[in-house]
Amino acid sequence: MSKRVSLFVALCLPVGLLAQESAPGANEAGLIRTYTVSMSAGLTSTFQPPLGPTFGAGPAIEDVLSFSVNNVFRKDDSVIAFGWNTTDVPSITPDWMAGLRYKTPIIRRKNHSLTLTGGFERWILRDVESGSNDWILHGNLTYATKLRNIPFFVAEDSYSLLSSTLARGSGSYTRLFTQHTLLKRENFQLLARQGPEYTYSWNFYGVSGNCVMRYGGSLVAAWKGNEIEAGYRRQYGLQSGVPTDNYWSFAISRHITRPF
Repeated sequence: MSKRVSLFVALCLPVGLLAQESAPGANEAGLIRTYTVSMSAGLTSTFQPPLGPTFGAGPAIEDVLSFSVNNVFRKDDSVIAFGWNTTDVPSITPDWMAGLRYKTPIIRRKNHSLTLTGGFERWILRDVESGSNDWILHGNLTYATKLRNIPFFVAEDSYSLLSSTLARGSGSYTRLFTQHTLLKRENFQLLARQGPEYTYSWNFYGVSGNCVMRYGGSLVAAWKGNEIEAGYRRQYGLQSGVPTDNYWSFAISRHITRPF
């Protein structure tokens, strides 16, 4: 099986926001700056990028650390620094990413919102072909609304290789998902998330065309800044070298937001 693959990872970490008239630490717009630290540790069936084959025998340990400063220039914007790592357990081979992003709302209505995110990322992926050493330009548009009081999201990620030890190109990663509240108490929620995913590549790591279609879902327990998430998805390969298979994941996360 060919190891040509493009890799797109979109990190979506909850960010707590706080806005008041004026107080110590407020910016010129009178909004209070806050910071959010998000930490996640998990286990997955293997290292499987959205556009390609699996790497490593699995399972894989996956960790994410994110730090953001919120209400920097305008209400609800964020400057986000993150690091992501996955390590195949049998071979103890690590692959990692790190980057800096800026996130800001474009449209905010009663039941509609559109958010833009952009930034630069560094990828060191030892498992991909002979090993990748990349600089990436990343962009994201996320639209959110409600249909019959059920949250509905459409997210479009784009990635372009500015420099790489492998073939340079670009690609897109599209997700459509809903979130259902199964149980809600004063400080506890049980949520179900589900939806399809689709990826397309323009010579990213030498891969072109339709790559994969997926349908996945997860069950999330959330309370006081903590989350436990268990997920499962079915993947359908759309070209040679991309398998049709199943994938599972489990993660524990902690999110802390404080005045800056």
